[in-house]
Amino acid sequence: MAATVIPILAHAARMEDRLDLRVYFDLPGLGLALQQGVWKGKAELVARFLTANGSRAGDVVAHNVVFDPRPATYRSMVENGAPFSRVLTIPANAVELKLLVRSVETGRIGTLTIPLPQPPTRLAKHN
Repeated sequence: MAATVIPILAHAARMEDRLDLRVYFDLPGLGLALQQGVWKGKAELVARFLTANGSRAGDVVAHNVVFDPRPATYRSMVENGAPFSRVLTIPANAVELKLLVRSVETGRIGTLTIPLPQPPTRLAKHN
């Protein structure tokens, strides 16, 4: 079951054993605070690959994301999401990616599960 206190929008594209991951944070859900004319806040993004039987595949990856947009940029990010991109190495036998976003200031969380597409099958050449 996904936690939706902080909505998460993500796009993932597989390139063999790599995953091009783009996450769009919901800034109002993160609870940023206007301080000295800038919206400030921090989020933690945790990514974990799982196998078909639900066990962890590979290492858990965590990133701290700092936000400090000016009001005009903040308004644009509220409409479109605040982008964050990473390329992750997909461990062997991984079939899905679980994401967790946590607001450092409020403790609110959001989760998302992304099924991984299978890598393209290589065709064997026959001579």
